[in-house]
Amino acid sequence: DLRAADELTWERLLGLDGSLVFLEHVFWAVSLNALFILVFGFCPYHIGHFTLSGFKVNQMIKGVNFEGLLITMVGYCMIGVCLILFHTITSFLGFRKISRALGLCYLVVKVALLLVAEILVFPVICGCWLDICSLSLFDATLKDRLNSFHTTPVASVFIHWLNGMIYVFYFASFVILLREILRPGVLWFLRNLNDPDFNPIQEMIHLPLFRHIRRFCASLIMFGTIIFVMLYCPSRIIKSLLP
Repeated sequence: DLRAADELTWERLLGLDGSLVFLEHVFWAVSLNALFILVFGFCPYHIGHFTLSGFKVNQMIKGVNFEGLLITMVGYCMIGVCLILFHTITSFLGFRKISRALGLCYLVVKVALLLVAEILVFPVICGCWLDICSLSLFDATLKDRLNSFHTTPVASVFIHWLNGMIYVFYFASFVILLREILRPGVLWFLRNLNDPDFNPIQEMIHLPLFRHIRRFCASLIMFGTIIFVMLYCPSRIIKSLLP
């Protein structure tokens, strides 16, 4: 091992010693990157574009912020629908190997979309709702926030995502603290993050998609209600009592 490490020099890595190993590494790196972009970027984008064009709704999102990202997400959703449809057909016809491969591809797309929803979409929604409920504290209006979003959309979305992630993190920490104080079974409707058997990826794989959607909507209602009660209502009461 030490001999191999001594032979691996910068000249060999950069191809300055006259060997063609460097060109082979460059070829494989460029090929794999191009394949990755083609499979996970180019194809979903055009599938989403064709889907929106087929339903004649592409003009509705034309020119909006993050147009490419929205079209790509539509493409991934369409790929998931096609995979589960072909998986059902091949299972009915008895093609087990093809059905298993399609089911595996569907699980990959399903977990990827659920991770996007849990890590990106949910914190952004919480951050936007936090911003809306705290407008009176900063003497701002919704029009000011919309103008800020149209001026710098990427920065605005990132700030709302960061605020939402901080809120979700501290809410989860508060729930963990409550579980240590309250008796077991009081917070039965909330998932126990300290449970050694808790595996979110495994739940994403085994639980049906409709149950994930229902859990996502329930989390939005619960988090939104807490923000409304703990932030908006006190701010409005204080502003009405002390104008």
